[in-house]
Formats: sequence, structure tokens, C-alpha cells
Amino acid sequence: VITMGGIGPTHDDVTMRGVADGLGVGMSHSVAMEHLMHRLKQEVLEDGGQKGVSDLKCSTQRMCLMPDGTELLMEEGKEYPLLRCQNVYMLPGVPQFMRQQLTHLGRVLGCGAPFVSHRVGFSVDETTIADALARTAEEFVATSI
Repeated sequence: VITMGGIGPTHDDVTMRGVADGLGVGMSHSVAMEHLMHRLKQEVLEDGGQKGVSDLKCSTQRMCLMPDGTELLMEEGKEYPLLRCQNVYMLPGVPQFMRQQLTHLGRVLGCGAPFVSHRVGFSVDETTIADALARTAEEFVATSI
């Protein structure tokens, strides 16, 4: 299962709670995530960010509350980990970070090909294009449409 979005610091970021409920596990504070958030905050301060903030904000602390058993899968050169709890992978919703995590997820799952995504919008009912989509899917079996 792959989720996208809802793992940030705002009140409407409820994916982690949903994953915990869905898996029947509790939620607990991740010390590893707290250390990561402190490191990232320190990098921001050293880069000229807000001075005088000694502790993580309450909103950022929310990102450290995770389903029990969640693993932080770090990748060399990336600042944020892929989150895995049992068979659920939780990805950020911010497009640039999501793309990085999709590529990382591909490596974790052993997929050789990179993830590529394109969105095409139509102003017609899906029944109008259903046959054409079916033919395209049959012609390009290795591609998920």
C-alpha cells in the first residue's frame, strides 16, 4: 500500500493516524525522526534561517508521532526518509519530495525502471474514451495506465 500526502505538520495531515488505525497499531514518538528533524532545523539555521528557536515547534513534533513499528528508510543524499510501517509506504505530498520518494521506493521494492507519471485531462465522460483506453492498455502491457 502506498500513501501520498498527509504526513506533514498541519492539522489535516492525518495519514499516519489512518495507517495506525488501519493496521491496528498504536502511535508513538519516533526518536529517530526527532533527531532527523533537529538536524534539518540546524541546517536551516546555519543557512540563515530563523534564529533563536531552540526546540522543535509543536507542529513539527507532530511529524515525529508515527504508527508503532514505522521504519525510516534513509537514502544517501536525501534529507527526508521513506516511511514504512509493515506493508504501507507513506510518501510526502509535496511534488518534488514525492518524486524523490517514488524513485527511492522503486529501489526499495526492487523495480528496475524509474517511475514516470503524466497526467492527461479530458472534458468528456470516461465512457467516451473507455474503448480507446482499453486498446492502449492492451497494446502497452508493460505500462500502467
